[in-house]
Amino acid sequence: MSEERKCPYCGISLKNPYWRHIESEHPDEYRSDKSTWIQLFKDYVGMGMSKEVALAVISQIFNREPKIIEEFLKKNKAF
Repeated sequence: MSEERKCPYCGISLKNPYWRHIESEHPDEYRSDKSTWIQLFKDYVGMGMSKEVALAVISQIFNREPKIIEEFLKKNKAF
């Protein structure tokens, strides 16, 4: 059973790849600065996701490698 994912901007249920909806429906947010990653990470971990799952979800939403996201979060003291 897969976990339901919702768009962080409009709240609709998303299908994989999650980032495609963000890219097409919310292009300004998609291309905006990476501070969104920090809030999403905090929200996901706060909901009980493990660090690894949260990084995987964010990497799918923004079509970035989890390592890039993890480095950014560490640099900005989000861990």
